[in-house]
Amino acid sequence: MPSARHESGLKRMVGGKCGSTTIDRDLNKLMRQRFGAAFQSVPLESRGMNSRFMNDFESAKRDFGSARHSMTYRLHLKMKAPNSRWFEKEDDEVLFTT
Repeated sequence: MPSARHESGLKRMVGGKCGSTTIDRDLNKLMRQRFGAAFQSVPLESRGMNSRFMNDFESAKRDFGSARHSMTYRLHLKMKAPNSRWFEKEDDEVLFTT
């Protein structure tokens, strides 16, 4: 049976149906919750499969949870959102901290 643990708003899945597609769907849901229309107005080619954003996320997924200390992952995404603890507008980066 799968178990889930929340880390930085994403679920760390263990066992069961916890494939990459499930994690990607959770990312999409989290982005909609955090950024709403700003995220949804980004063209699909800039936030979907094979985009720089998703390629950055793929790299972060491979490393996620392996660090012994807090780590911030930066995913490039040009989006009309204000600076926040989750987004650096100047660098167009979405931030995830473990």
